[in-house]
Amino acid sequence: MKHVLNSDRPEDVGCTDWTLHPDATSCWVTVGNLSVYIIRTDEGVAVDILPKGKEWCTAIGSTWALDSEGIVEDDEEPWCTRPQIP
Repeated sequence: MKHVLNSDRPEDVGCTDWTLHPDATSCWVTVGNLSVYIIRTDEGVAVDILPKGKEWCTAIGSTWALDSEGIVEDDEEPWCTRPQIP
């Protein structure tokens, strides 16, 4: 299995923050009984959610976002607050 995710907080044993390698185009993440397929695109990211063990089926949920949508100044979106990291 090729490792395509890097831990953003390697000092934490139970780390849950990850970054897709710059040279990787996609990865699968299992969340309970769901398989989440994260795909890097030329313009951003697409995400498909499928039943675990049925990854060849039609996605039961999908979304996407453009890289340009991730560039937001702190004061531009009043509803967007930075979470407190313990």
